[in-house]
Amino acid sequence: MSLVELIAQADERGLAVSGLACLDRCVPLLGGDDEVLRPLWASLAEGAGPDDWAGRLEEVRGKLGAAADGDGDGDEAVALARRMLTTAPARRSAAELRPWADACSVAALRIHRLLDGAAARDDDADQVGGLPRALHAARAGESPAGGRTEGVSPLVAAEMRRQVAVLERLSAHGPAGLRGGAGGGDGGAAGAARRGVPAQPQEGLRPSRPAAAPRRTAAPRRCDGPGVEPGRSRGGSAPVAGSRGNRVTKRFTGTLLKV
Repeated sequence: MSLVELIAQADERGLAVSGLACLDRCVPLLGGDDEVLRPLWASLAEGAGPDDWAGRLEEVRGKLGAAADGDGDGDEAVALARRMLTTAPARRSAAELRPWADACSVAALRIHRLLDGAAARDDDADQVGGLPRALHAARAGESPAGGRTEGVSPLVAAEMRRQVAVLERLSAHGPAGLRGGAGGGDGGAAGAARRGVPAQPQEGLRPSRPAAAPRRTAAPRRCDGPGVEPGRSRGGSAPVAGSRGNRVTKRFTGTLLKV
């Protein structure tokens, strides 16, 4: 299912999470840290009242100095991120959240293009809905989102995959898919929102959370037998240098889209 279709079919909670996830990945542009959106994440957890969203939205706006309309200091990426926050609806209803979530999706993709330097290479005349034609098509499922198509850089394609992953998780697991966001952990949709910004991030974009340290597997002990060099004692000798069966394997646990 395409990103456009997922947003069109998402329920009220899924739409709120989708928009907030886009904002969360771009909030460093507004001077925010990892904790600044915690109140909004908490308002989406199971058991939270429907009115919690409005109060906590104002709280976050106050912290980021974005209560009043404004487009920042002329930086387009900052202006797009600020608009995500200032246009967030106070009423948590699907009718009001759907256009906001869709706009946040587009804004986040545009921000990633700007930080990737792709926007400067594009022809503004060949755009649809504020996005290059190829990116607009990929978002609608008309071309492979992960492909190296013109107008869809790896950085932007990765952001699109993150947006899809968050919506798919909420669609499959309901409110349980959010678990980990309000509590500050890395599980759930909220954790997915905070992970996976490029391994070599552009300036001003939140870096990805570090992958787990390399895991080394123990080299297997050698024993005499077919195919084993003669003169090696059974079970206790050091492996033969350069032996294919004794190379140490390094494994990295990636967190790019682990949701």
